[in-house]
Amino acid sequence: MNRLLSQKVTGLENGTYVVRAKTRLYNSTAYRALFSIRSGDKSAANVIPRTGEWTTSMSDMIEVTDGTLEIGFIFDAPGGSSLQIDDVELYMVTPGAYSVSTDA
Repeated sequence: MNRLLSQKVTGLENGTYVVRAKTRLYNSTAYRALFSIRSGDKSAANVIPRTGEWTTSMSDMIEVTDGTLEIGFIFDAPGGSSLQIDDVELYMVTPGAYSVSTDA
């Protein structure tokens, strides 16, 4: 069953952003589990690990030029599977000074 959970963030200052989130795939034989961000015609996606443990995922950097960014989690798995999401954080970064840690 394919599910999408997303939120559009508006009113952002134009610049470069990353998103960090804690995720856990539980009891999963997921066909697909992705963490994605999109702004305008630019997008990036990262695979969520199938460890059964909480892990911290970090997006690639994305340039925001219209003040909006969409954060999404895509989950395609059979019944009985669970994708848990916590502590979603959005950071504006300066390229070359990229130092947001995945340690949390």
